[in-house]
Amino acid sequence: MSGTGDDSAIVEGGSPSQHFLEPSSLGSRRRSFVDHLIHDVGGANSIENYTRSYIRAVGFHELARSPTNWSAGFPSDDDEAQGNEDDDEDQHGDLGDAGHEGSASAAIRHAAVNINYGTSASSRFNDASIRQASRLFASRQGSMASRMEAEPLLVRKASITDENGKTVTVNVAVGQSTIYQTIFNSINTLVGIGLLSLPLGFRLSGWIIGVAFMVFSMASTAYTAGIIAACMESNPVLITYGDIAWAAFGRKGRVIISIIFFLELLAACVALVILFADSLHDLIPGVSVLTWKLFCGVVLTPLSFLPLRLLSVTSILGIVCTFSIVGMIFVSGLVTQEQPGSLIHPAKTYLLPEYWGQVPLSLGILISPWGGHSVFPNIYRDMRHPYKFGKAIKVTYTFTFLLDLSMAVVGYLLFGDTVRDIVTSNILLNPQTSQKLSIALISFIAAIPITKTPLNARPIISTFEVLLGIDQRAIAPGEDAVGMSPFVRGLYSVLIRVGSVFAFVTIAILVPSFERIMALMGSALCFLICIILPLMFRLRIFAGKLSRRTVIFDWSLIIFSSILAIAGTVTAILPREMLMKK
Repeated sequence: MSGTGDDSAIVEGGSPSQHFLEPSSLGSRRRSFVDHLIHDVGGANSIENYTRSYIRAVGFHELARSPTNWSAGFPSDDDEAQGNEDDDEDQHGDLGDAGHEGSASAAIRHAAVNINYGTSASSRFNDASIRQASRLFASRQGSMASRMEAEPLLVRKASITDENGKTVTVNVAVGQSTIYQTIFNSINTLVGIGLLSLPLGFRLSGWIIGVAFMVFSMASTAYTAGIIAACMESNPVLITYGDIAWAAFGRKGRVIISIIFFLELLAACVALVILFADSLHDLIPGVSVLTWKLFCGVVLTPLSFLPLRLLSVTSILGIVCTFSIVGMIFVSGLVTQEQPGSLIHPAKTYLLPEYWGQVPLSLGILISPWGGHSVFPNIYRDMRHPYKFGKAIKVTYTFTFLLDLSMAVVGYLLFGDTVRDIVTSNILLNPQTSQKLSIALISFIAAIPITKTPLNARPIISTFEVLLGIDQRAIAPGEDAVGMSPFVRGLYSVLIRVGSVFAFVTIAILVPSFERIMALMGSALCFLICIILPLMFRLRIFAGKLSRRTVIFDWSLIIFSSILAIAGTVTAILPREMLMKK
């Protein structure tokens, strides 16, 4: 890593200008209109930079790092007790054991709490803590940039005043995304297949509870998104959601978050396989759902070997498909003249739930589209002007709420009591739907799992590669995978990718209900990741610095959300017959 003062440097080498737009002298003077559109139009907001910004946002979503990457460069516990003498990093050697993990944890927590809450320009850090945190940041960037696959992070030397008035030089990330790219990335994170089950959530809860809980979900997750930003602002070293967990609860917090993210991504991949199979079966009922799931696995296997840059591009295509599906559902409702599936003659609906036992199940479904907090720290850290994050969140949540609410309302009006767990299934099975619309709809639906599943699976694959010691990028410089030849490492890498896809398909066969998967993701994971944990992070990191009113409000929201999460998780597991009692 290089660079002093305000000079920026790319972690993996190169200059900042190389990282953004290539100089015109490097290419042909007569470039095509498409090249001009991609590289030049909009400058910082060109299509190419939007793509790069999105790659950076998803590229940090790691579930595990090797201990060496986390603790290299940190002093031992004895050295820390002696005051952490200046310029001592060269004498610590290889510090990858659990004891030094604890030292790193203590240092990052110490740096996080010695700060004026809510500010950045006037932040003051403990000298020893911030130097340790800076070394932590520097030691990890090589691995993280490598995982981003040709889209490295920019870092900069920055001067920060410590609590004694002494100037301390640290390494911090250089944000590259504009506010428009931040909004784009945030919307891409929130808008997903969860909105296809929102009409079912309204059917289970009724209009009053459904709308009220959607407002609660939007308001509470927007509130905690701001809390995530405050936690990130407290320490320039923090980059990912797992880093915040480390700052708040140490190594155990990081491990717990890795497990939660693993389950979240696993459930998302399984839901995508189910969506693919159920939708194609609705269009071609002669082919069984099992066959379609196996076919999906065959298609996904080679895609799991693609580099992250290509997977990110295909994921953006998945977002386009999602918006196209929403538009088609609206069009279908307008052109259909008779029930079911007509906005001109809506189906029968209810203000209150028909079966109150199904209400907790609906809560998990209705909150599932708001599960974007695991990526928000990455998006925040990559902003050129982080103080605009609040504005970006307002725009993002307003747009997403209107889109989700419209989807829920329209889907419920179209099919009422008969709405299925995937509302597009109703349209595909409706005899009034034209064949052209059905083919177009199923094409976009099938494209979403194919484009998004490999990207969601990449952190899972990366985790197993790290844990098995076969990911060369996660191994400290000068080391090698012990006892493994390149051929053996390659063989294990293939087996991990094929095995991951096999696991997704197998679970999709064993748990075939899209409704249950979405309800479990919402109740067991979204409540935890998007509401409960961010509140606990702030209460821990800013202990003693928050007002009494804020502490009481946060704890009340934690308790209320925990009750809803437990109720939703239990009802998602229980048989449907037990919930259908008036």
